[in-house]
Amino acid sequence: MTSFHVNAGRDSTTTAYIHLQEKFGHPPSGACCDPVSTPPAENPRRTVAIYERADMASSGLASLQAVAYDKLDRYTSTTRGYAFNTYDNQDNIDAPLAPSDVLMANLLSLRLGARDVIPLFIDDGGPAQDLREALDHALVALRDAESFESYADLSALEEAMESLAAANGAALPVKGWTAVTVSKVLHRRRPHMVPLIDSRVRKFYGAKRSEVPWKALWEDIRENADWLAALASTKTTPDGRPLSVLRLADILIWTP
Repeated sequence: MTSFHVNAGRDSTTTAYIHLQEKFGHPPSGACCDPVSTPPAENPRRTVAIYERADMASSGLASLQAVAYDKLDRYTSTTRGYAFNTYDNQDNIDAPLAPSDVLMANLLSLRLGARDVIPLFIDDGGPAQDLREALDHALVALRDAESFESYADLSALEEAMESLAAANGAALPVKGWTAVTVSKVLHRRRPHMVPLIDSRVRKFYGAKRSEVPWKALWEDIRENADWLAALASTKTTPDGRPLSVLRLADILIWTP
C-alpha cells in the first residue's frame, strides 16, 4: 500500500513525485529519469506533471462508473445550470451549418463572437469560407456514420473521421478557430461521431495541449462499452433523440 506519510523536510513537489513513483513502480514515458527519492533537479515540476497525467490516464472512464449515474442525472436535470437542455437540443439534422450552430458552442465555455462567425458566411473565397465548406462537408459525411465506439480498429475510425480531420485542418488559418472550436460546433450536430476535445478531456487522458486524444478516448469507451451503453439508454436528449455513448462519455469526464 502506498504511504501518504510526508516528511517535514520534503516540499510538495518531492512528496507528489515519490507518491506517484511508488504507484507506478517506474517513471512513465516521458519522465526521462530513473526511480530516485527526489525528482530531477533540472525540472522537477515537469516530471511530476508527467506522472500525474499518466496516473489519470491509467484509470479512465472505469474510475467514474460508481458516480456515473449521479453525474448524468445532475447534468441532464432541468433544475440545474448545465448546458444539456440547450446545447443538446437540435434543429433539422440535415440542415447545413448555420450561424446559430457556431454560437451554440459558447454553451460549452467558448467565447465566439461576431468576428468568429460572420466571416464564415461571407462568400469571399477566403479561409473562413473554406472552413465553413469543410464543416458542411463533415456534417454530410458523418450523418450516417457508425457510432464512434463501434469501429473495430483505429484505422477504420480514422478513415471514417477524415472529414473531421479536414475541418480541423481548415480551421488552422482562421483566427479564433482551433480543433477545440470545431469539436464543440460539430459535436452538437453529430454527437455519435464527433468527440469533444478540450482541456478537461486532454487532462483526463494525460494528453499534451497540442494533442487530440481520439485514440485514448476510443479505446476507453470500447473497454467500458457495456455499462456506458446501458447508462446512456436511460436518458434522451431534450428533443427526444437517444443519448449517444460518446456524448455520455464527455458528460462524465466534464461534470464535477
